[in-house]
Amino acid sequence: MIGLLDLAEQGLVKAALDARGHCTSPFAGPEEAIREVVGGAVEALIVETTSVDARVRELLLATGSHAVPTLVVARDRSVGVAVDTLRAGATDYLAVPFEYESLLRAVDRLIDQSCASAVLHHPSQPFITQDPDTLATLELLRSVAASDATILIEGESGTGKELLAQLVHRASPRRNRELISINCAALPAGLLESELFGHERGAFTGALSRVIGKFELAHGTTILLDEIGELEPSLQPKLLRVIQEKQVQRIGARRPIRVDFRLVTTTNRDLAADVRAGRFREDLFYRINVLPVRLTPLRERIGDVPLLVQHFAHQHARPGQPSLLFPDDTIEALCQYDWPGNVRELENLVARLALTLGKQLVSPADLEFLSTQPSLQTQAGDIPPPFRTIREMERWLIVQTLTRRMGNRTQAARDLGISLRTLRNKIHEYHIVEPETLPRTGGASSDSAKPAGRPRPASSNRAEAAG
Repeated sequence: MIGLLDLAEQGLVKAALDARGHCTSPFAGPEEAIREVVGGAVEALIVETTSVDARVRELLLATGSHAVPTLVVARDRSVGVAVDTLRAGATDYLAVPFEYESLLRAVDRLIDQSCASAVLHHPSQPFITQDPDTLATLELLRSVAASDATILIEGESGTGKELLAQLVHRASPRRNRELISINCAALPAGLLESELFGHERGAFTGALSRVIGKFELAHGTTILLDEIGELEPSLQPKLLRVIQEKQVQRIGARRPIRVDFRLVTTTNRDLAADVRAGRFREDLFYRINVLPVRLTPLRERIGDVPLLVQHFAHQHARPGQPSLLFPDDTIEALCQYDWPGNVRELENLVARLALTLGKQLVSPADLEFLSTQPSLQTQAGDIPPPFRTIREMERWLIVQTLTRRMGNRTQAARDLGISLRTLRNKIHEYHIVEPETLPRTGGASSDSAKPAGRPRPASSNRAEAAG
């Protein structure tokens, strides 16, 4: 359905669209329009206005948060109004007077945008983007969601890999059963084996009862192996056998059990590089790499920042309080930041502002706490001291890498070329404590010693900013 709001020639517009086979519905006011948008009944919206006021911004916030493309018909033909309209989140802009052929072409573009933006869309957890590459990825996943094809979702931490896996499951014939998920980096190898495959009572010390593994629980549904790149080598052949034979054998059991599941995996590692380095089995890699898709980091689709900010501001608004408003200069400052933590970092920022700001309008000065990403270039304080043993050198390198990554172990492990579990073991082995991994705040005048300030401009070296 195409919603119509405040159109001066509403009857003529409705007649023209109805003649083209569109289903249209006039709305009495913005409150009704927002209610229908939130309810998922609106495919696209056409609204006429004289200026981008608070009422229009609230309406565009709702449509943007629910991936509903919006055409604004403006009674003012000035360039400033057009720019303000698009910055506020409108999909397209048309000034009066206009030819009806121009309107019909604009509506066709809206419908195309609606089909792309609504792919795998879920009212409570939408995947919000207007990036062409990401939309193409969503369209690809929509086309294969009904199959049982194994999907590998690659991307940096915080890009939304797990959300994408959930949306694939909801779009599949298996959606009536719960998605079974397990994080391969969260458990030690021994416990992970039991969680994946299950065990019989008495199979090992402490096995006081039978435990059904995740693969058995996933019979008839989808199983998500999150961060599969962290899987210990000892478990990889066992996992390969389950994928190949669609049979799982509990630890201590005599016979395997046939299971029917759809497999989705995610990773923030370069698995092809891990295969070449001998850290990941080649045969397992090809088994899970049937349909690989990659989520683009936020710094490479910076045009999504305004949409995401509006969505998170609406999502994290305090009960009884209006959503935060981000004026153009604040949005511009946010677009200049590299977002090493991707969408997760942006959401955390908006949630923090909603809880602590105490006002509705967010200014660039309110972003002072946003941590700047430390430079990956060697600083004067990073010059290694003389080492007596390899252990000393290894410990120093781990501390320096964790410091550079602001204590982020996942990114540090990737830089060091080791698994997250190996890094955790090394931290324990070398008694590395958290204060050692934080940026230096005194002594040498390095970049890392500077206090957090305004978001820094996007790095010219994207490879260094990848983190």
